Amino acid sequence: MKSITSALSGILFGSGLSLAQMTNPAKVLAFLDIFGAWDPSLAFVMGSALAVSALGYRLARARGESALGEPFPVTTSSQIDARLLVGAGFFGLGWGLAGLCPGPALASLVTGSVPVAIFVAAMVAGMILYQGISRSWSESALLHESSPPPPEYADKPPSIRRRPTNVHQKITRPSSLQDQVSGHQLGELQQDACRPWQS
Repeated sequence: MKSITSALSGILFGSGLSLAQMTNPAKVLAFLDIFGAWDPSLAFVMGSALAVSALGYRLARARGESALGEPFPVTTSSQIDARLLVGAGFFGLGWGLAGLCPGPALASLVTGSVPVAIFVAAMVAGMILYQGISRSWSESALLHESSPPPPEYADKPPSIRRRPTNVHQKITRPSSLQDQVSGHQLGELQQDACRPWQS
């Protein structure tokens, strides 16, 4: 039943995109050409879609689950950060260059268009590349957090012993300092050098 519902939902969504001409790159590019031969008709399509989806989300939050007993994938994040802005910028660039976005591109595959197939292949490659980079960053961050702190900060809470980027730099005493600075002054220098660990 879930597979049938998913298939019917996909058919309905793809049919709506085709009927609204969201799968027509020329139509989309004309809508994005605000300072040229602007075609504002897609604005009504998007406005209607937002109204319907807003009502759907209200019902989803009220019910808590679908008619098939599945939880709704409702996001709880409302933060506008650099990641969101950069991603939106890349999305807009791709949409403006090709006149396609992911949903209409997938729906357009049934036309057998070679440019559409190339666009979808490049889109999938970009998603795989991002996943690999994101996983690598996550693993590096975990490795950084799991490395042992200096002995003098081993018993401190994590907020105190957060490391700077040069975590493995050792404090050395050049021979010239050993000759010119007393042991007490050297201890003060070492304490000053360790203070970035507390930031």
